[in-house]
Amino acid sequence: MDLGYATFMHGLRATRLQRECDALLALPPLEQLAQLAALARHLPASDWLFLLGTVWSGLPRLAGWEDYLLMRSPLASAPWPVIEMMDADELATFEALPDEFLVYRGALAHNHAGLCWCLDMGQAAAYADCYARRFVQFGHARPTAYRLTARVDKSHVIAVKRIDGALTLLVAQVDYLDTEVLPAPSFTSSVAVGR
Repeated sequence: MDLGYATFMHGLRATRLQRECDALLALPPLEQLAQLAALARHLPASDWLFLLGTVWSGLPRLAGWEDYLLMRSPLASAPWPVIEMMDADELATFEALPDEFLVYRGALAHNHAGLCWCLDMGQAAAYADCYARRFVQFGHARPTAYRLTARVDKSHVIAVKRIDGALTLLVAQVDYLDTEVLPAPSFTSSVAVGR
């Protein structure tokens, strides 16, 4: 993959799609997803994928959304990795990944399956802890937090994203190896909640 081409295309799309990004992120969270789905019918696939990559970290986390992405959106037919979703630094990070490696996911009982994984065990535990604390903030009992470990083949990585400075891999298929119950309460974390 040509990093110069990726940088050029990223800059071109950024200029052309900045209005759509700003308008999308200004909407309430549920309307963001509906608008993004509507834009999939009107934008060229490469522009829509660029838009998805640009707004990824700001999108709400809702069950079923990932099914739409993998089965009915332009992402369903895009070859992996999806260069349009990554900036030059993210693409360089993807290029540096080995052919097979371990990934981790912080989760609660309801969200073991998901696209977002990380390379750092501590980051995954911090995400799980953050998710669990959200429930407590809304007056619910603290749910059990988990750290999932899986093996992934580089060919199953959709994109690499940096969300609040943390590296996140969007992965279509993993081979689950372990599910670890994290102690409650887990450690204190300032990591923002990812997917």
